[in-house]
Amino acid sequence: MASRRRVLKQALASSTTLAGAPLSALANSIVQGTSRRAALVIGNAHYLQNPLGNAVNDARAMAELLTKAGFSVDMKTDATLAQMSDAIDALGKTITGREVDTSLFYYAGHAAQLEWHNYLLPVDGKVESARDIRQQCIDLGHLLRLPPASGARRR
Repeated sequence: MASRRRVLKQALASSTTLAGAPLSALANSIVQGTSRRAALVIGNAHYLQNPLGNAVNDARAMAELLTKAGFSVDMKTDATLAQMSDAIDALGKTITGREVDTSLFYYAGHAAQLEWHNYLLPVDGKVESARDIRQQCIDLGHLLRLPPASGARRR
């Protein structure tokens, strides 16, 4: 069975799309300097319970790929709740404070769904109940409510 990292690299190296644009178009806009890209990549593996084997490696592979594609990448590994919150807030400031036309978030780690909300689990979370999920995890909706990149066109 192929690893996720190898499949990801093969898929992105081919003529597939990333963020809705063919890689050749992304490469052309990088060369022409027509866009600014910002990305937040988080890979959490060293959980107190149920550690993951490849989440950090997958995040590193994605950060490397995004850097090569012209993204300014903020990468966090084995992030605590405070570190994840700070990084998400920083991404929000970055995409509203500069001429950024493309922003991307990538997460590898444990997640949970509760009452139609999706939560990302920090490595320092001690989740034993639904209440713990709401208090100790990042609601993915927070990311989705970030303002669009300042240079982005609404589609």
